[in-house]
Amino acid sequence: MFEGSSQTQLTGPPTNALLTNSETITNTTGATATILFAVSGTGFAAPTTTFDDKSTITYRYGNTEVRVIYNGSPAHTWGDALIYLPQYKLLWAGDVAFFYVAPAAQSGHISKWIESIDRINKMDVDVIVPGHGPIGSKKELAETREYLVLLKAEARRRYDRKVSPGKAAAEIEDTLGKYKSWTDPAAIRTVNSVVRLYAEFSDTLTSETDGPAVAAATEEYVAIRKISRTQLR
Repeated sequence: MFEGSSQTQLTGPPTNALLTNSETITNTTGATATILFAVSGTGFAAPTTTFDDKSTITYRYGNTEVRVIYNGSPAHTWGDALIYLPQYKLLWAGDVAFFYVAPAAQSGHISKWIESIDRINKMDVDVIVPGHGPIGSKKELAETREYLVLLKAEARRRYDRKVSPGKAAAEIEDTLGKYKSWTDPAAIRTVNSVVRLYAEFSDTLTSETDGPAVAAATEEYVAIRKISRTQLR
């Protein structure tokens, strides 16, 4: 772990890991899976550097400064990292940024995700590489934020009226406006996000995906929308 800032002149590619809680990958049927990131003929590459919200790691590739940073709070997950090239005003935002693709919050914190976007908007950045969608700028990032704000507001209205998560997701699909044309506008992504928001509103949100709650909400969504599970991408 680094306290403050660390600088390294690279002689080979680093492997970084953000210190965060462990997470279980759970799909909408409630099944869990262990994901192994390995290529045939190679072993698991353990991180050589770890960092957290008190750390800024700076690498140098020749004359290019590359900063690996944590943006201060959970967003899409509890462990989102950003890569910033200040001299080029270029940011790899990863899954904090979804451009023309509906944001997914299977293990995220949507309110803090909005705050995370607000911090990026204060950075000296012209070009943003998102985790999903085409390369863009703060303009596209603002639309990601607008989507999340809309989704949170619609979910809150239904939570306060005690509408179930699956029914809420089905209703919210009709309120998305221009975002309905985004890839995966509703289906699994809205269901997952509504489940996360309901947990946030009830102060029960953790870094873990609530598989049973997502599965139940998905079944209800499917029944209301009268679609088959195979239509959920």
